[in-house]
Amino acid sequence: ARDYVYTRASGPSLYADGADGDLLGVDYYIVNADTAQSISVFIDYRTDPGNTLIGQIYEVVNNEWAVMIETEEHIVTAQDLGTWITLPLVTIDPDDDKLSAGEEYMVGLEFYWGNDENIRLWIGADDEGPHDYQHVTNLRLGSTWYWIHDLPMIRLNLASAVEPPVFETTAGFDPALVTICVSATSPTIYELDFDVDPNGPSTVSIDTVNVPDFVTSFTDNGDNSYTLGFDLTNVDTSSTVSYNFELIADNGVSQNTLFFNATVEDCVTAIADGNGIEVNHINIYPNPTTGILNIENAGNARIFIYNIIGEEIASIHAKSAIETIDLNQFAEGTYIVKVITENDVVSQQINLIK
Repeated sequence: ARDYVYTRASGPSLYADGADGDLLGVDYYIVNADTAQSISVFIDYRTDPGNTLIGQIYEVVNNEWAVMIETEEHIVTAQDLGTWITLPLVTIDPDDDKLSAGEEYMVGLEFYWGNDENIRLWIGADDEGPHDYQHVTNLRLGSTWYWIHDLPMIRLNLASAVEPPVFETTAGFDPALVTICVSATSPTIYELDFDVDPNGPSTVSIDTVNVPDFVTSFTDNGDNSYTLGFDLTNVDTSSTVSYNFELIADNGVSQNTLFFNATVEDCVTAIADGNGIEVNHINIYPNPTTGILNIENAGNARIFIYNIIGEEIASIHAKSAIETIDLNQFAEGTYIVKVITENDVVSQQINLIK
């Protein structure tokens, strides 16, 4: 079955009865005896970081699926979004990871998102086929099993196989929240850098399958790092427009895909409220940032910075229309910036890279 074409999101939370601990899975038939090494899954780029997945391999015992081995809990990070991640299996007994020839196994993921309908914990799926959905897909809601009309992008990695390359840093950005901001105070020339771990062979090639016209260059830096160059000089920002990016890394044996969506918009936008008074939107840029963060239309605002687990780590009382904040005192990672003014409250996820 094809599992490398991403066409939609899937996950138990998209079903009416979905709840923590529910599972999506794919059946695998093992021709030759082998050893299970890990489970890979494509994380949808719109997933909210901070939620948990557990990979599991099931075998048939007394005509029912039974867990034979699983991974540790994996908390999804911003770096996981829009690409394949690999979860190592944890062996307790020596033969836990042994797969027998001529047997069928099910490889699945348990999802934990706090049963919050506003939280997205989704993986990639292919609903265009051709697939034999009824015989290869599994959805467990509570204790009831179903098959579904899309193939979850879940892979079983064997000890005899070469794992796909990994997009390691993707410049620290969150693929769900890439915003390219254009104004008189923001440059129109950008560079986006990312690294790739070949995961086996020493080199990897990158194919820009789908990128916008304003991508003017793509540079292989020769050390498995790459740079996309943008020129937004002629891009119309009178309205907010989203663009899809799709890159494929190939190590000669296996491939991995990085998919993300970037929004191009004005850094400063004035709108009329119900009384005809102009209100300037809060704009936070650049994102990602290497240390300096600008907040436009922040005059007299209260600014709060939180770490990824929600702890307040800084608060600022803005005194100018364009407030500059130095984040160099903080470790590289993902932060939430909340800006409160008389007319607006804005929260934005910011990625700090160094």
